[in-house]
Amino acid sequence: KRLLTHLFLPSVKMQEVLPNEWSAGISALPPACELKLNIKSKIRGINDELNLFYVGGVLPPIYDLTPLFKTIKGLDGIHLTLCCREHEWEATGSLYEPIDKSIVEIIHMSGSALQSYYEEADIFIMIWSPHEYLDFAMPIKVFETLGYGVPILTLDGTEAAQFIKQEGIGWVVANIDEARNLLTYLKNNPKEIKIKREKTFEARKRHTWEARALQVAKTLINNN
Repeated sequence: KRLLTHLFLPSVKMQEVLPNEWSAGISALPPACELKLNIKSKIRGINDELNLFYVGGVLPPIYDLTPLFKTIKGLDGIHLTLCCREHEWEATGSLYEPIDKSIVEIIHMSGSALQSYYEEADIFIMIWSPHEYLDFAMPIKVFETLGYGVPILTLDGTEAAQFIKQEGIGWVVANIDEARNLLTYLKNNPKEIKIKREKTFEARKRHTWEARALQVAKTLINNN
């Protein structure tokens, strides 16, 4: 409080959980992305599987994937690749049983090894149980996914969902039933995914690390 003139947070909503009043300026500075893939015209056929991808935490209570498994249960023509840390899955994987291994593949990869999975993904699916941390968090995987140009499906009520809606880089639904209905619709209407993918490729240009650096510079210059 004594040394800073401006405070950058992942989201402005995070201000609500700071321990004290803050008199200096506050603005949002979420993570950013690197521009990875250039295949924005990818389109799958109606008879092809709809490839869903998730990378991230699987440990409740923050990253409780129970709603995700409920969403895909029993859906035809859907395949989910779930990537997480191996020790986390060993600790919690049994909580999500039974898992239909014919439609769910569990992998433990990171870094550049993820590129081929992003290339194959139609949708990045990010469906967790509600948690107060997610109310203001801006998961870095949202921006990694944005860098690859893959649209995101998530539930409403989080700061990430607000960002996805604002930028038009995916679909935000109210509940599991809406998510299931949407996945079925997208499976049968692959052109809708292509349209959203093109919007995602356009949006990512606004969220590079260079864009974030310019944002910081402009904010601090205007404050002086």
